[in-house]
Amino acid sequence: MSLAALREAETSEDKAARRQYERLVDRYMKRADRLTDRQTRNLLRQLADARRQLIDELTSLAGRDGFQAAQLASLRASVEAASARLYQEARPNVQEAMASMWDAGAAFVPETVGPLGVELPVGQTISTLQLVVSQEVVIDQLLKLSQDFQFRARQAVTLGVLGQKSPFQVMRDLGELLRTEPKFAGASKGKIVSEAETLMRTQMMAVFNIANEVRQQEIGRDVPGLKKYWRTARDKRVRPDHVSAGARYQVGGSPGPIAQDAEYTVGGEKARYPQDPRLSSKQRSRCRCVSVLYSAAWFEKGGTS
Repeated sequence: MSLAALREAETSEDKAARRQYERLVDRYMKRADRLTDRQTRNLLRQLADARRQLIDELTSLAGRDGFQAAQLASLRASVEAASARLYQEARPNVQEAMASMWDAGAAFVPETVGPLGVELPVGQTISTLQLVVSQEVVIDQLLKLSQDFQFRARQAVTLGVLGQKSPFQVMRDLGELLRTEPKFAGASKGKIVSEAETLMRTQMMAVFNIANEVRQQEIGRDVPGLKKYWRTARDKRVRPDHVSAGARYQVGGSPGPIAQDAEYTVGGEKARYPQDPRLSSKQRSRCRCVSVLYSAAWFEKGGTS
């Protein structure tokens, strides 16, 4: 059916049913966003705790005249301990957060299509191989962040021992590395914290989209002819390339929904779904878009099974 014919064939009742579906999709996306926010805040609290403990330890080591060369081993030991705590305490929470997001992504299709009265062959479970791989990737990135923090913190401590910076300046530099609250005059966070937040937000939505893609592939094998479209979070934070993709692939857009096994083009890059690993960081970082299953038949006279 041509695009013009599709527009003519869709009655006002059909449009109302489709809009109800889109509202369900948007609500589910907001739930995923809230889950990401909650888990990211948990990580930031852990970083704040690591910052506080490290500064307390170094304050107790600093003498009246500042840091002494004889203290270098103790100072570095405190930095290394803080780095280890950051990694060891955050690791299980990050793994659990990603597992929760995987479950949310796997449930996305059944929980949004189900209320339409549409019956799809949805299995109770899907392979978690991709989840395990994704968790390993994130844990590796988390380890790199803790190592970067350790390197930068040791540099700051060394400058204090050499007398190039006062204890106050060293503490300030360390505080900046793990600063989880914005400065009074600005909205930026510390470098390590900013990188950790981006990692968490990006990878949680990535695992959501991977689980959703695995579920869609499962359904697509048994239900040929299904289509999909790119749905954004529909707010001011959505980047222009994704706004464009959302407009082009929506019902009534050009080309409109595409075959379930086809690829989107976003920002000149090909992707099976939002957060596809093939996409550049420019298109993946902090992306909150999802790929939504679609069939015109679902909205005809209240939907068909």
